Amino acid sequence: MKLALIAQSFEEFKGGAERFSSELARYLIKKGVEIKLLARKIEPLDLKPYGIEIKIPKKPPSFRILTLSYLGVYLAKKWKADRIFAMMPLPEADFYWLAGGVYKYWLKINFPQTIKRITGCLLRPHFLINVFLQNKCFTSPHLKKIITISELEKEIAMKIFNLPADKFIVIPNGVDFTRFNPLVKTQNEIFRKKFGIPEKAKIVFFSGNNFKRKGLETLMKALARIKDSEELYLLIAGKDKTEYFLELSKKLKINNKVKFLGYVREIEKLYGLADVFVFPSKYDSFASVVIEAMACGVPVITTKTTGASMLIEHGKEGFILEKWDDEENLAKYILEVLKYSKEIGFKAYQKVLNYSIESCFERYYQVLTS
Repeated sequence: MKLALIAQSFEEFKGGAERFSSELARYLIKKGVEIKLLARKIEPLDLKPYGIEIKIPKKPPSFRILTLSYLGVYLAKKWKADRIFAMMPLPEADFYWLAGGVYKYWLKINFPQTIKRITGCLLRPHFLINVFLQNKCFTSPHLKKIITISELEKEIAMKIFNLPADKFIVIPNGVDFTRFNPLVKTQNEIFRKKFGIPEKAKIVFFSGNNFKRKGLETLMKALARIKDSEELYLLIAGKDKTEYFLELSKKLKINNKVKFLGYVREIEKLYGLADVFVFPSKYDSFASVVIEAMACGVPVITTKTTGASMLIEHGKEGFILEKWDDEENLAKYILEVLKYSKEIGFKAYQKVLNYSIESCFERYYQVLTS
């Protein structure tokens, strides 16, 4: 069977989706599937022989997305693929990986007011292109199954597109336990010294490449509410502009306790430092950082609009915010977690033991080749 995988890119050090796509491709190759990767960029050297890089400019995004979508499908058919796995919205596919969110739903969250939503789409036409392509993908007569990575995403898509439940297969993201496990805490002292953090200080950790959408502002405001914030440090990992948040930290008078680390390759070492991982995202299909933190024995506080919240029982393995901007309750939850960080973290670790990356990839293999 010839299987074509079409994605924006296959990269290992950019974001969760790009890394997952690369690792899944390797697993399918290992299982003996004849695959063809089609993307604007294929970074891993071992995957390049299996793919075609579609050389198109990164900007404007609308042109890039449209060209990649239609040209990707054309090249897959030219290769005579038996099945097309869309890892981005395509006008035609046999399987669609709904991991980047339902765009109609996201636009309403990002722009609650209709006028701002219209203005936002006019200024960024690629928003409308994504909505158009996702509509085409969902309504295509060729589409056999939609693979979602959380029950949250499934429910949103079913409601917005009026689709039956049997059209969906939910496969939560898995975690690499050889990399993410409680043993990462053994180097705690070394990295505390590296970042200049006192031995008895508590560490709140945040990671994400879009600080605004992931709720960093809410987290910083919550920390400012905590009276004993002098004993708390906030470590921030991820690529994004920091100017606004640096100014915010000064206004909130917590700037001497906030450290922006940029992109961190060995992020497991930061989980090893953390007493709590906080991810108050506006909207995330899953958020692999949540399951990674839990696998390292770190309690998590996230939102109900984050798909990975399905792994957390409120008050047991962590806490779930009803509203992403609820800084008051977030401050309370942080204090509660810090009282019992080790106990809650151990429960978090136990909860995700059945979510290995191998079992996740095997489910994809079974679905795509059955």
